[in-house]
Formats: sequence, C-alpha cells, structure tokens
Amino acid sequence: MATAKTVLGEVQQNQLGRTLCHEHLILTYGAAKENFPYEYNVQTLADQVVANASKAIQVSGIKTMVDVTAKELGRDVELMQLVAQKLSINVIAPTGFYRQSAGIADYWIYQEEDEYEEFMVREITDGVSGGINNAKVKCGEIGRAHG
Repeated sequence: MATAKTVLGEVQQNQLGRTLCHEHLILTYGAAKENFPYEYNVQTLADQVVANASKAIQVSGIKTMVDVTAKELGRDVELMQLVAQKLSINVIAPTGFYRQSAGIADYWIYQEEDEYEEFMVREITDGVSGGINNAKVKCGEIGRAHG
C-alpha cells in the first residue's frame, strides 16, 4: 500500500482520511524564527493554532492537512510537528519555492534547473533540519508558485 510522508513519519494511504490540501500554519519571512527568537515562540504559535482549529478539526473529521508554506514564507517543520501531535492529525510538509517577486533567495535566481531538482529531492529523501529536538523532517509534497 502507498504511504505519505508526514512530519511525524510515513503513514499508510488509508490512514490519511479527510484532507485539507492547501493550508498555511504560518506565513512570515523565512528567517523570522532565527532573527526574532524573543518574539517567535514555536510553542506559543502551536498552542494558538490548536486553540483556533481543534473544534473545527474534530467536527469536520479532518485527519490530514497539507501545509504548502514554502521556505521563503516561513516553513517551520517544528511547528508542524507540534500541531500534528497536539491535534492528532497528519501534517505534510512542503518542499519547493515561492515566486521570485515575493522573495526567493537571490542564490536560487542564478541556479540551473537541475539544482532546484536536487534541492527538492534532498528535502524529500533526506529531510530538512529544524524539527523537534532539531530532528530532520522529510517533505511529502512539492509546491511552487509562479511569478
């Protein structure tokens, strides 16, 4: 049976259930967590998401959400893991890039297509750092926006 990569590990396809396919747990700029550690508290953010979403998740029977927040928009795999644990849902993290006009890092503007591919494959197969206890989290979907 097919599986999906979630922020807490692989899940069998039949365990995904009702799914929200385009969500953002947070939208900020990519370095917000590092630049403002005294204001950016991942535990507080997770508690806010849970307080705002728990009833709706239960009532609607949501079992999985796909977070499409690109790295440039503040993708936070630790936040995703905490929310997944607290709400007892599957959360799928993205790899990919947001549109250039909205802040893709200058480095990527000058790269070849195969370097984009290698980066995304690495985030899917090896994972990204920054999870709970700095664990690596494997991305389970590819997102990108035009522009």
